[in-house]
This record gives sequence, C-alpha cells and structure tokens, in this order.
Amino acid sequence: MPETRQAPIDTERQVMALEQALQDEGRRYERLYELALDQGRRMTGTDLDALAASAAALAEGLAEVEQVRARREQLAFGLMATTGERTLRLTAWLETQPAELRERLGHRVAAVRAAGQRLLRQNEKNRRLASFCLDLVEEEAQMLRRSVLHDPAGCYDRGAHPARDGGGHMLQKKA
Repeated sequence: MPETRQAPIDTERQVMALEQALQDEGRRYERLYELALDQGRRMTGTDLDALAASAAALAEGLAEVEQVRARREQLAFGLMATTGERTLRLTAWLETQPAELRERLGHRVAAVRAAGQRLLRQNEKNRRLASFCLDLVEEEAQMLRRSVLHDPAGCYDRGAHPARDGGGHMLQKKA
C-alpha cells in the first residue's frame, strides 16, 4: 500500500474548488456528448441548417470545456504543490493521499474520465458517419457528372439522344 500523508487542513478550500471544477467539467462533457448524439442524428437527415447549428453548438461547447479543463488543471496543480509532490497526473497524486481524499476526489475524476470516453466514442462514430456521407455525396456527384457530361442526353443540341443510364436521376440513400 502506498505511503499516505495527511493533507494540511488549510487545503480544504482548494479541495472543494477542485471538486467543483471536476463536477463542472463532467457536466460539460455530458452536454458535449448529448450534442454529439444530436449531430449524429442530424447527419442522417436532410436538414443542413440544423446540422450546421448542431456543429456550431458543439464547437462552442468544446471551447467552454477547454476553459473548465484548464481551470481544473490549475486547481489540481495548486493542490498537489501543497503536499510537495511532483507529478503531472491527479490520479497518480491521489494514490499517495489519505483514503478520505482519494474517495472524495477519485469518484469525480472517474466520472470526468467516463464522460470523456463516452464523448470520444460518439465523436468517432460521427467521424465514420460523416466519412460515409461524404462518400455518398461523391458517388452522387460522379453519377451526375456522367449523366450531364458523358451522356449525349446531357447535350442540348440536335444530336442529343435519350439517356441510357437514367439520366439526371440521383441515387438516394440514407446513412
């Protein structure tokens, strides 16, 4: 079992501030996760304005969570400095602290980490879905090019012939 040291009493304010920052960061990651889910649903629809609004809300949320994360790191480094420990990871520092402090902050750190992992998985799903949608757009653009540029039916002069491959019909697929 790692050696534990008692945190000084005057660090209580720092611990409370760090708890609050961790809770705030976790809430913001959960909000980003909800926005990412919404973005994924909107990618399968046809409302591009709503998709753009969803992407803007996600970008705004990312900027907010970055500020909260920076504040949490500042508070964590300040608290760790009070014990004289030199580490860059809050979880590593917590392992050397009294059980009460480990429990108090440990579950909040775990909640932030879990929320971040959910967001990461959803963002990866959205990335794959966006790639698939872009492939569909490219396929449809190629079909349109073929029907307009290579098929005589795409010519508007006397030598035009009826289209042989369905002419201007676009392939419609849902992701």
